[in-house]
Amino acid sequence: MDDDDIHLIESVASEMMIRLGYEPHIVGVTKDALVFSDEQIANFKILNEEGIKKMHADLAVENPEDLKRRLIQKAVLEREAVMLSSKDEEKYNDLDEEDEDDVDDKVKKMYPYKWPKGASKVGYLSVDQVTERLQVKEGMSFVAGMYDVQYSVAMQRGYYPSDLDKPCQDSFLEGSFGGIQWLCVFDGHGSTGHNCANFARDNLISSYEANALPCKKALGSALLDVNTSLHESKIDDTNSGTTALTVLIKDDKVGEAIRAKALTNDQTPHRKDELERIKKAGGLVMTSEQYDGDETVISPPRIWSPDRKAGKFPGCAFTRSIGDSNGEDLGVTAEAEFSEYTLSDGDIMILIGSDGIFEFISDIEAANIACLYDNPSEACRALVGESYKRWIKREDRTDDITVITGFISKNFSS
Repeated sequence: MDDDDIHLIESVASEMMIRLGYEPHIVGVTKDALVFSDEQIANFKILNEEGIKKMHADLAVENPEDLKRRLIQKAVLEREAVMLSSKDEEKYNDLDEEDEDDVDDKVKKMYPYKWPKGASKVGYLSVDQVTERLQVKEGMSFVAGMYDVQYSVAMQRGYYPSDLDKPCQDSFLEGSFGGIQWLCVFDGHGSTGHNCANFARDNLISSYEANALPCKKALGSALLDVNTSLHESKIDDTNSGTTALTVLIKDDKVGEAIRAKALTNDQTPHRKDELERIKKAGGLVMTSEQYDGDETVISPPRIWSPDRKAGKFPGCAFTRSIGDSNGEDLGVTAEAEFSEYTLSDGDIMILIGSDGIFEFISDIEAANIACLYDNPSEACRALVGESYKRWIKREDRTDDITVITGFISKNFSS
C-alpha cells in the first residue's frame, strides 16, 4: 500500500474510535486524519457489507465451520451489551468488592455447584436476566410402595443471541393422577415447538385416562392419541413437534416404575435399528451437507424426503416425536419405546431431563453432581447451572434446560 492508502485506513480507524467513544490515537500518522462526508461514510458501509457477503460466500465453500463460528460471533456482538450495574446503577454501584460478594451469593443460591467467584456476569446474561429465565418448583413428594421420593423441578429458558425473546420450548408435567405418579419432560422443536410441548403436557393425562387399558398400553395409546389431536388442532405441526420422556410410578408393593423412553435411548438415525426402520418407511438419511452434495460432514444425520422436487424437508434429527406431520410418511412416529424397572433398596435417585441437560453432561456425571446435595431442589439448580456453563463455553448459546430430580429413601413404616 502507498502512503495515501495507509492514510485513508488510519483515518477510517480514527473515525470509528471517535464513534465508539475512545480517544483516537493513530499510530504513525504524520498528518491530520481525513474528514469524511456522510455520503462517503455511507459508501464505505456499502463496500464493507459487500466485502463481508463475498467473504461469507467464499467461506461457505472453503470453510463452513469457520463461517458458522463467525456468524455466532456476529450475533453475540450485535446484541445490546448488558452489564449488571446498567440496570440498577445505585443498587450495584458498578460491582465494587462488597456488592460483588452479594451478587456471588445470589448466583450461588441459584446454582450451588462450583460456581466461580466473581460470576456476576453469568455468561452473557446478568444475574437478574438468569433469574427471569429460571423456574423452580420444589418441595414435592410421593410414596411408591416401600419408598418415599422427594423431588423438585428446574427449567431455564434458553439463550439465543439472534433471538433473545425466543420462548421456552421445554415443558414438564408432575403430579399424582389416578393413583399413579407422573414425572414428564417435553422438549419442543420447530417454530411452534413451545405450543406442541405445552399441548402434549395439557392433553396427555386426559388421553391416558380415556384408555381403559393396562398401564403401559394406555400410555402408548395416549401418546398416539395426543399426536393425532395435535395434527387436528390449530397448531401448525407440519415441521414442529415435541419429544416426551414420561415416567409413571405405580404405588404398589414392589414400587414398579414404567418409563416411556423418548430421549434416554437416543431415538436418532445413529441407532442401527432406527436407521433401518426409517429406510424401510422410505426416508432418506444423510446430513444436510450431504443432501446438498457436500461430502463435508459437520452436522448430524437427518431424515429427508427422497422426492427432491417437493423440497428439502423435514430435516428431523430424531426418529420419534409427537407432531412433525411432514415426517410421518418417512418413518417419524409417535409410537413410544418402553422399559420397566422395579425400585430396590440400592436406588437413590431419579433423574429426568431434556437434552439441555444431557448434551454436555453424561448420565453418570449428572448423578455424581446430584449426589453432592441432600436437597433435590439444590441438585436441580446445580445441574441446570452446570449445563448452562457448558453450553455457554461450547456454543455461545444455550438450549432450554429442564431437569426433574427425585431422591429415593426407604419407607420403614410400610
